[in-house]
Amino acid sequence: MRQKLIPIVVLSLSMQACSIKDPTYDVNSYNCSDDFAVDSSLHPHNDALLQAMSEIQSQGVTGFSALIHTADGFWVGALGKADIAANASFKTCTKSMLGSTTKTLVGALAAKLQQEGLINLSDKASNYLDAALVKEVANLDQVTIEQLLNHTSGIPEYLLAISGGLDLIGNMDNPDHSPSTMERLEYIYGVDAYFKPGNGHHYSNTNYLLVDLVLENATGKPLSQLFDEYMFIPLGLNSTVYDASTSYTPGQAQGYLDFFDNGKFRNNTLADGGARTAHGGAISNVFDLYTFFNAILDSNAGYLTQASIDAIQNWTQHPYNNTSKTRHYGLGLVKTTTDTGSYYSHDGLLLNGYNANIIYYVEQQTTVIYLANSATGSYKVKGLMGDFTKKVEAILF
Repeated sequence: MRQKLIPIVVLSLSMQACSIKDPTYDVNSYNCSDDFAVDSSLHPHNDALLQAMSEIQSQGVTGFSALIHTADGFWVGALGKADIAANASFKTCTKSMLGSTTKTLVGALAAKLQQEGLINLSDKASNYLDAALVKEVANLDQVTIEQLLNHTSGIPEYLLAISGGLDLIGNMDNPDHSPSTMERLEYIYGVDAYFKPGNGHHYSNTNYLLVDLVLENATGKPLSQLFDEYMFIPLGLNSTVYDASTSYTPGQAQGYLDFFDNGKFRNNTLADGGARTAHGGAISNVFDLYTFFNAILDSNAGYLTQASIDAIQNWTQHPYNNTSKTRHYGLGLVKTTTDTGSYYSHDGLLLNGYNANIIYYVEQQTTVIYLANSATGSYKVKGLMGDFTKKVEAILF
């Protein structure tokens, strides 16, 4: 009998919210430097942007940083705390978890590996995977690497499996346990596919677990090493880390979770929350993210060829229930078209306490990036950060 999938209703579950002792770190471990040497006071919208940050942060965001690049130059700002117990401020150079924005890095890495002749995005994923795994996961014998990356595989979401959802919540109070990629995939063994490959779009974190295995098997190197060799070192991303073997990187902002949306945050940094994976495990700061984003959007940056950029932007229809917008998904990147223009983006939310977003407004040639170290069970903080984006748009455009 095939296992069913159900939504995770996290607020209906009981959890011992204070059973983990907060980790303690020296305030000096959060020291970092602003490599861009930005003087935000010179930006014509400095006061308005600071006010927007303050309004959002005061409504329940533990801490966050933002970088904005317009025709007038760079603006950066930060407010709140990276670590409440250590009284460490959230700075513009503070590292924070990216959540699903990690998918943009993975998509760009896959395009780079194709550019280097190590994979072909049109290859069947099964060419690089164990036959026993392929047999257990619906559609896995048919999907291409590209279909995994653009969520047209039809492969089920492991976080919506009954046991997967319960384990995700339960592991928050068991920080020493983080399921392996293979253990996570076991949640969908025998589960029906959403549709035949290429016949629809369904966002599924499972896709990126499988991409992780494909890239590692195709190259014989772990994903962390591939990131270092083909992205982080070439682009000089010195504050960007991917290491699925550890739950904390020195200098990383602590993650805070208001699980019951009652204004009471717990330090949830060391909980798994689906974080230590290829679908959510990268860590960076706003400066590195700007360098990365620019490098994958502009061939003049010298990192990707135009053919590789075109591969990332090989858009597929993304179902979106909003008559004023249409969305398409590429390789870990979303294109949204509105009445006033289009933008490329990807956001991220982790239940261990992080929010992130990268946005490039095409017609306005404007980049907006932010990182926050708060999350809530009812997505309140995600909504607040969305409000920040709207405030920025109103100020700039």
